[in-house]
Amino acid sequence: MSPLLVSLFFSVGAATWIYVKFQHSSGNNTKQSAMAAGVAGLFIFVVFYFVTASILK
Repeated sequence: MSPLLVSLFFSVGAATWIYVKFQHSSGNNTKQSAMAAGVAGLFIFVVFYFVTASILK
């Protein structure tokens, strides 16, 4: 699998997990949970992409 696809799958899974955790802790505040999950998912995607690209080189 390409590093891009692996990073995408990992970041989507992590962002989903973060969204659910924030929903439980914030009392179903959808806007806050979606923003936090989106920012975290983007950060995780970038970091994981560079890690997998350097390993699979």
